Amino acid sequence: MNQIIENPLNITSSWLTAVLRKSGFINHQVILNLKLEPIGESTGFLSRIFRIIPRYSEENEGLPESIILKIHTNRPEFFSVGERLKAFDRESGFYRHISPHIYGRLPKIFASYSQGGKGWILMEDLSYMKNGDQVYGLNNQGVKASLSSIASVHADCWQACDQYSYPWLPTDDFWFRVDPQPLWTNLKECYGLRIGQEAVTLLDEYVMRHDEIFSRLQKCPRTIVHGDLRADNLLIDNNDQNNPSILIIDWQTVTISAAAIDVAFLILGSEPPAERHGHFKDLVSHWHSRLVSLGVKNYSFSEAYSDVRLASLACLSAPIKAFAELGGPNFKNAKEAQLAECFIFRHIEASVELNLSEIL
Repeated sequence: MNQIIENPLNITSSWLTAVLRKSGFINHQVILNLKLEPIGESTGFLSRIFRIIPRYSEENEGLPESIILKIHTNRPEFFSVGERLKAFDRESGFYRHISPHIYGRLPKIFASYSQGGKGWILMEDLSYMKNGDQVYGLNNQGVKASLSSIASVHADCWQACDQYSYPWLPTDDFWFRVDPQPLWTNLKECYGLRIGQEAVTLLDEYVMRHDEIFSRLQKCPRTIVHGDLRADNLLIDNNDQNNPSILIIDWQTVTISAAAIDVAFLILGSEPPAERHGHFKDLVSHWHSRLVSLGVKNYSFSEAYSDVRLASLACLSAPIKAFAELGGPNFKNAKEAQLAECFIFRHIEASVELNLSEIL
């Protein structure tokens, strides 16, 4: 049971029976056979997703009709990222040790096992919800609903990170936090004309002061941070179009850091410019109000707004790193080219629009 799965086709009904029995989700029932279905392509770059449909020895309404299996990626270029981040150690640890204390809806986990960047997780099938799409983006109501969901995590752990001292949980460790200088040179050569001189000047200055900006972020309120909060990592229930329900998934980049990072990363990266224009301050206010309603004290809106603007600057590493990580300018496929350009144009255009050069 406690072993790495390289090929999901090797999963047997006896293995799944033993795993679910050990974790207490089945008792005397036996899984007679199972069907395995792959889900999506390039949905998660650090993992592969499958649906398991088990057939039990006897009927029981409490048994899941289907289970989601998440295992590490088999693409070498992304596996190296997962290994560096210890992605499955983080996600398994989050679901075991932190999510039970979070006020709010998170996926139910049946079992998991990890070794650094490799591992597997068995979780509830939430396919009745719609997967967010980073390229398509989120509308304003979707961003607000997502900010409400992440605020529940932030508030529960607000300025109390000492209680979450685990070897798998790092501090200020983001997939996009790298030395941006060499990567920015390549991106500037390819996209400098398209993003414009004002943006190039801003990025030139940012790259030189990258470490200083992250140092300034350490003074912001600390909490549990998702670290990759964007549309692709959301499940959306649109039964009420004016008040969508959002469930945040893919906690492989969870870290202790400034709460404002999640807010900036979501707004700048997932809301298309035409939808975001004129709403930035209102969105930050929505997140801040949610924090206050959940018991966060001594944190003014002015402080929150200032923190999110600073975090927006820090997130300028994301388009630089994404362009390199996705193989730019020679992208493997159209989906990854579109994703890279979403990072590039959304983050950079927003940074210019918000006049972030004034806080450099």
